[in-house]
Amino acid sequence: MQRITLDKSSVDSMYSEDIISVLQNMISDELSKDDDKVNTDFVDECVNALLEIEQDRDKAFVALVPLFSDEEFLRIVSGKKGYFKRLNKFGRAAVIAAVVAASTFTVNAAVAEITGVNLLKEAGVKIQRSIESLTDGGEKKESESPILPVDNEVKTSEMTDETTDVTETEEKTATVRVASALPKKISPASYTPENETDSTSNRNSTTQSEGIDRDYDDEPFDEETTSRETTTKVTPAIPDGESKPAKVTLDSLEASFDGFKFDYIYGEELSYDGLTLTAVYSNETRKVIPLSECDYTTSLNMNITADYTLRVIYNSCVVKIPITVRPDEETRGSTNHSNDDFEYLVTDSGAFITKYKGSAENLNLAKVDGSKVYAICAGVFENSNIKTVSAPNVKKVFNNAFKNAKSLESVGIENATYIGDSAFEGCEKLSSMGTSNAQTLGKAAYKNSGITSINIPSGMNSVPEALCEGCTSLESVNLSNAEIIENSAFEDCTALVDITGMGGVKKIGSFAFYGDESAEIDEAPAQLESVGDNGLAYCKKMALKALPSTVREIGEYAFMYVTKMESANIQNSITVIPAGAFWGTHLKTLTLPDGLKSIEQAAFMSTVITKVTIPASVERIESKGLYSLSRLTVTFEGDTQLEEDSLYINRYLKFIVKANTKPEEFAIENEIDYETSN
Repeated sequence: MQRITLDKSSVDSMYSEDIISVLQNMISDELSKDDDKVNTDFVDECVNALLEIEQDRDKAFVALVPLFSDEEFLRIVSGKKGYFKRLNKFGRAAVIAAVVAASTFTVNAAVAEITGVNLLKEAGVKIQRSIESLTDGGEKKESESPILPVDNEVKTSEMTDETTDVTETEEKTATVRVASALPKKISPASYTPENETDSTSNRNSTTQSEGIDRDYDDEPFDEETTSRETTTKVTPAIPDGESKPAKVTLDSLEASFDGFKFDYIYGEELSYDGLTLTAVYSNETRKVIPLSECDYTTSLNMNITADYTLRVIYNSCVVKIPITVRPDEETRGSTNHSNDDFEYLVTDSGAFITKYKGSAENLNLAKVDGSKVYAICAGVFENSNIKTVSAPNVKKVFNNAFKNAKSLESVGIENATYIGDSAFEGCEKLSSMGTSNAQTLGKAAYKNSGITSINIPSGMNSVPEALCEGCTSLESVNLSNAEIIENSAFEDCTALVDITGMGGVKKIGSFAFYGDESAEIDEAPAQLESVGDNGLAYCKKMALKALPSTVREIGEYAFMYVTKMESANIQNSITVIPAGAFWGTHLKTLTLPDGLKSIEQAAFMSTVITKVTIPASVERIESKGLYSLSRLTVTFEGDTQLEEDSLYINRYLKFIVKANTKPEEFAIENEIDYETSN
């Protein structure tokens, strides 16, 4: 079985009912078989998929696609029973995606044989084209050429099915392409290109090579492993006495670097701007070569301190270009130093630790080789067994510096002003740390760590995304009147009790306080403007008794089970009450605005309101939209469409309706007590 997760942006591009329909059809088709032939495991997985689609809390789809044995999968995609043909576009895409996720050679080969699509080769950018060709046009036409395996691929040009002798007046061309990975061992970097030649080479491929790690720079370049096309021509014999024309070959590849960037800092995008390539031939002619006709390094980790060598390859000629990646502006172009325990950069501010090579569990990082330690760079102690660190001079801690250091118990960086993304993520034993001077905190800086309290810097307007997500020991938070709480900032902080500085909050992101059932606030956010999906869901003790009149945006399940909320006056800017927005709140009074268009499913489910007026502008109330179990009286001012289970129908339910409207029809059909009004 393979789990295929489609995020919300992917889901938005398709219809949910299509996925649900595919699963339902799968179940129906399987159950239509004889009892002894029904695959019950398959049915169970399809049912589980439907349940996950219905219950998934972040509203992204999770489709579970069972991966059968090769034989069973072949039966599906071969179309012998028409099954694959009957699946719609999204069903086919899901099945194909399952195989790509599995990445099994046997299944991949089987799919290539039947559909002509080599899934493993086409994964990534090209897989979408493969899916589209299958889903939009059905099976491939006989005239279409199948996609051959990556290795040992052979392509012919201007060849016929007939066997013909080559005469003096005929000329035929056969092109053989051998595609393989770039060499893993290549000689050290140099600005001077290597003038390697291949008299039969005529490279026109636009395939881009993957990046080469700097650790591979100590071995000679192996020409035979380079991708290339070789063209061989059969030509008439030259009569005796006539001279054979000189053969023109590629002598070298020259490079110039006018404006080319050699020094980068973290996060900058690799660029070949300013690079000019010139091919020099044996007859002294010169030709400018576009980068698109070469193999070249495209993928490097630009978020770690490193010295890299870029390689540009054209017809066996190689240009090697050294570049550096450094933490920030003051280290741009700086050189590496090292001792037995560390690699580091030296700047006017102090030493930047870039790599830890030692094995000690308790470290004093005041100085390294006489230079005070000013920064701990990206990933230096990631996944390490280090237990304690004292770094009184450190000002900057970069991304992932201590990520998943499971044994880390204490860090003395009381003077640090910058904490990067995921700097202490996953440090389960880290309960406290001195960061009182921090002015910048990165995304997920303390995610899933053991910290028990946190003070947001006073000048920090926004609390970063996932800052303390999953910190199950976190008990207190001082927001220092921050205005924005980003997505998942304090999600699932189940021990959180005290939240201070909430009064200035204007925006609460999706899942910002999701699941914090014990959290209490010092004051209500009187200027609150928006709450994202599940932003305050399950904050059962949060004393937000009334929806602030300033709220202009409400996400799905935004206030779900905020049980202390008793009243809501929805403002005119809101035209849709999203699904589950006030589900489980203790609303007693509810005012809906003119201009409201719809009340989505479960929007006011399980509230305790007893009276509500539905404005004439409301076009529909979806499933369980007003599913209140109280003695409810609903006044309909217009012709609102109701679904079968929009309300909990019981003998205490009462309607006040306009004559000859849908609400009146609904009341009659369901034997609801009602009266008409002018």
